[in-house]
Amino acid sequence: MPGPERERSSWVQFEYEGNLWPIVDEWAREDGYRLKKDEKDRRVYTRGRDILIAPRFLIIEKQGILVSVEAYIKPHPISGYEFETIGLNSAGGLPVMSRDKDRAKINRLLVRLNAPLIP
Repeated sequence: MPGPERERSSWVQFEYEGNLWPIVDEWAREDGYRLKKDEKDRRVYTRGRDILIAPRFLIIEKQGILVSVEAYIKPHPISGYEFETIGLNSAGGLPVMSRDKDRAKINRLLVRLNAPLIP
């Protein structure tokens, strides 16, 4: 579940038996996400890193068979957004086009894992 510093993020939880990391790594290569942090049962992937593309974050944590997936965009300070993070859910707010593309990318991963999608 997202922490209070990222309460404006999108997340899903589901059960998955087995090693999900090879599936996640293949998806990341295909969809342009880079592994930023690799801890035992928690990984952080990012996409975008400059003024033109605000960083996108995908955090996956696996404890036993329970998997939590959290995704958000971190707008640049000069963008004028009042929030520190923007979730990828389809409900309200901007930037709609950017969120739609990133939500579609992450939902492709969730389909591979037979997980619920980000709406």
